[in-house]
Amino acid sequence: MKSKHSNFELPEIIERLKKGETAIKNAFKAIIMLYWIVIAIYVLRILLSKHNFLSNNNIGAILVLIGSVLIVIFFKKAIKNYPKFDFSAPTITLLNDIVKRYKTFKYFNNFPLKNIMMFLIGLLLMQIGVTIMIYHSLGFLSPILRIIYVQLAYLFLYLLCAVFGIIVWYKKYKPLINNALNLIKEIEA
Repeated sequence: MKSKHSNFELPEIIERLKKGETAIKNAFKAIIMLYWIVIAIYVLRILLSKHNFLSNNNIGAILVLIGSVLIVIFFKKAIKNYPKFDFSAPTITLLNDIVKRYKTFKYFNNFPLKNIMMFLIGLLLMQIGVTIMIYHSLGFLSPILRIIYVQLAYLFLYLLCAVFGIIVWYKKYKPLINNALNLIKEIEA
């Protein structure tokens, strides 16, 4: 059924939804692969280190390693527990589920708080680890400026990722939500 206010018919919305779900799972798998590479690099870095095992470089590398493992666990759980749409549900239920899932920032409601905390702790450990490793190489700066520079670099990276995520959401999922909302209005009218 094509809505007067919608650009897509329901079958096209469902097809876009299935493609979107596959894309999200593939993105999660790519992130996991990236972090496995980071883990391998840091394991080698620790094993081949010429420094004392408890040197700042090794402590930083261990923190990055632990943080990376936590992030891999988070994304593996996210793939395993990612809620699936029930395409046999009534149309109005499916459309409401689309709107609930893809509303901005509501996406993270699909994950238990302990999993999100594990992800955030992983990011924090990586951030602390990199700060410890880079701290001495910025010796020309005062100690507080060393920390601030590393944190500003992380802040920039996080903001860049957030902007990228919002752009992807705006281009891929906002039209899906708008079309679902228009079909809901039409069905309920």
